[in-house]
Amino acid sequence: MAHHALGWSVIVKQMLVGGMAYFLLAKFGMALFSLQPSNITLLWLPSGIGLLMCLAGRNRALPFIFLASFAANFHGMALPSLGLQILHTMIAAFADSFAAWFAAFMLRRHLPFGLSRPFDLIPFTVFVCVIPTLVSASFLAGNLALGGYIAWTQTVNFILMLLVADSLGILLCYPMLEAWKKQHRITSAEILPWLLLTVGILTIVHLAFAWMHAMIFLLIPAFLYMVFRKGHVGEHLTLTMAACLIVAEASHNLGPFQIANAELGRQMLVFFLFSTAMTVTGMWLQQQQLLAKQALIEDQNVQLSQAKEAAEAANIAKSNFLANLSHEMRTPLHQIHGMAQLVGREPLSQKQMDRLHKLEVSCVRMTDLVDAILEFTRIDSGMTAAQEAPFALEDLLSGVASMVEEQAASKQLRLMVESTDFPSRMIGDVRLIRMALFNYANNAVRFTEHGSVILRAQLIEENALLGVVRFEVEDTGIGISPENVTRLFSVFEQVDNSPTRKFGGLGVGLAMTRKIAVVMSGDAGCESIPGKGSIFWFTVRLRRE
Repeated sequence: MAHHALGWSVIVKQMLVGGMAYFLLAKFGMALFSLQPSNITLLWLPSGIGLLMCLAGRNRALPFIFLASFAANFHGMALPSLGLQILHTMIAAFADSFAAWFAAFMLRRHLPFGLSRPFDLIPFTVFVCVIPTLVSASFLAGNLALGGYIAWTQTVNFILMLLVADSLGILLCYPMLEAWKKQHRITSAEILPWLLLTVGILTIVHLAFAWMHAMIFLLIPAFLYMVFRKGHVGEHLTLTMAACLIVAEASHNLGPFQIANAELGRQMLVFFLFSTAMTVTGMWLQQQQLLAKQALIEDQNVQLSQAKEAAEAANIAKSNFLANLSHEMRTPLHQIHGMAQLVGREPLSQKQMDRLHKLEVSCVRMTDLVDAILEFTRIDSGMTAAQEAPFALEDLLSGVASMVEEQAASKQLRLMVESTDFPSRMIGDVRLIRMALFNYANNAVRFTEHGSVILRAQLIEENALLGVVRFEVEDTGIGISPENVTRLFSVFEQVDNSPTRKFGGLGVGLAMTRKIAVVMSGDAGCESIPGKGSIFWFTVRLRRE
């Protein structure tokens, strides 16, 4: 209950302040902006104040708006009969109150989140500015005609003028509330630049009426500079002050809008003000949208940078873990292998010898896998740099072929070596090249059941100092589908990753080959046809001896 009473007290204070502002702006407008001899103004800022009051206090704002409007209009509705004066003033106050309530209702219905993008100006103008003010302008024009303030033939022109003047008041006041709610306020460091720009704009307005009429068209560029320089609530304050000064100047001299027909000149004036307010507000919304997107992009870039750093740290930690694990596994494996060899020197039965042989083969296989993981982590973490030394390409090819010769013979595969004419010796890291080529040759033999495996080397680029060599391993194996080729060179990836796969392996060999090729300024890839075979290739850049 106490909280409710406190909330009601705050709203009453807000409505009292709003009602006082409504009354003062109405009297100010009728004193400086009114058309004579009628009581119609070229700029009606209270329409915007009324909308803000209804947004803050909803229906509780209506009595305050009614009283403020009645007090402001009563003196201007002078008639011989006091009763008729009160009646016509009440009708005008009712029309003003209804316009404020209706505008707030339409804003909540069609723009529940307020003005947030330039396109919102279209429904805002139609549903919040035009429709509510058209209804109230019709009431006011009819009320003035019935009271004898204007002739019935003038009602259409008055409705048009009231429509634009009231809409302009809403268009000037509401964006200031939006900027205030979104924390787009003037900081202490921005006050002086804002004041200088405001004085410059107001000077342009005065000179346009007093000296050179064409200067009025400098207003929009000046406002655009102000908006793009720093978008905050100050732009709307300056726009409102400029509009007030233009209308005040025009009440004595239409200046840039002076034509033979004074009524048409006033219409040109209010439409110029309305279009200027629309343009400036739209550009302000566009600027705020761009700044919000820029802030979002900057925030995303920070998050991406943090994610990248975290991923790199995790990758380093992974590499260190695998390296440490490999080191820790190599010692017991060597011990097991050594113990198996010692046991093999003792008298054993044939069955024990067979079991011991299987144990040694498994130890060798396990050691090879651990060595492969260790070497991959070194290459992946950048710890392995190319160690160049002279070597012969033919010896390299034949050496790798001999490493898989026994396995190929056991499957009755034809193992061939092809090479073009090479310089006698070239300089490069033969250890890494041999490792990469062996990965290809070993896979080719493992995945080929019949046919042949060809190791091939070609010199595809050459000059006096350098040469690019393409190594290929061609097989007649099972082949690979195109969708699987793209992921083959990813670490720990295999065509068949299922637990029941036929072929073993860790899936690091191809990834290691590509990294070796990159270390030696080359690349790696695969060309394959399912059921017919594959060609795995990699290139390296070597120096001539």
